[in-house]
Amino acid sequence: MPNRLAPLDDRLAAVYARPLLLVVGAPHCGFEAARALLDSHPQLRLAPDGHFTDRFAVPLKDVVGDYNEGLEGGGAAFTQSDFLHLVRTAVALSLAKLEPEAGVRMIGCAAAVHAHNLDFWELMFPGLTILHVVRDGRTAVAAALDEASADPHSEAWYAAADAAAYAWTDATRTACGFGASRPERYFELRWEDLAADPHTHLGAALRFLELDVGSQALASCLARLPEPATPRTTLDGRAMQRLLQHQGPLLRQFGYAS
Repeated sequence: MPNRLAPLDDRLAAVYARPLLLVVGAPHCGFEAARALLDSHPQLRLAPDGHFTDRFAVPLKDVVGDYNEGLEGGGAAFTQSDFLHLVRTAVALSLAKLEPEAGVRMIGCAAAVHAHNLDFWELMFPGLTILHVVRDGRTAVAAALDEASADPHSEAWYAAADAAAYAWTDATRTACGFGASRPERYFELRWEDLAADPHTHLGAALRFLELDVGSQALASCLARLPEPATPRTTLDGRAMQRLLQHQGPLLRQFGYAS
């Protein structure tokens, strides 16, 4: 009987043979646009947000725990390494759907949630590379409030501003911490710099990733560069004061505030 899984095994092997790139960033920081732009490069393929850590790994951990608790007669329980391998295989199965052709030398995915779970990703894929897209945290909060259902300047609105400011700070600090200890596998790309001078800053990112920076490859990517969107929401003094409690040091670190 033929092995119907053999072709899939080959596709998984092709995924594992390529370097893995995670494009991360806080919500509303432009990483989605950066994913589309980078995915246009002929040597790179990036999947959209897969939510592997929050929507797959978390419930799977419960399933594995329940299975282990129900074992009888000394059956072999799943270990932590087994669990990591299960999640890693699920990620690879998803990335295999990209069907990268021979010229593609790097694959990966992009999601805001990944910025909070980089250590977990590194356990699954040692040696992975991080491209961290950063945007002014005040702009990110204003963009989040554009989507808030609360009435402007209500207590719920200020609470939404606090939550967005904390999310930006946590994601940005975690990614920066990862990069500080692994600078050879970490690249920061400010969205404002990319929008102002895309050739220079996209070229720098591609050189870091050891991808083609020729004019044709750059043109293919820059054709997908969107116009920076300006949030409709204006932050008042109270929202700004609360925001700076969360974001102040990192805003200064990235040159967004003095």
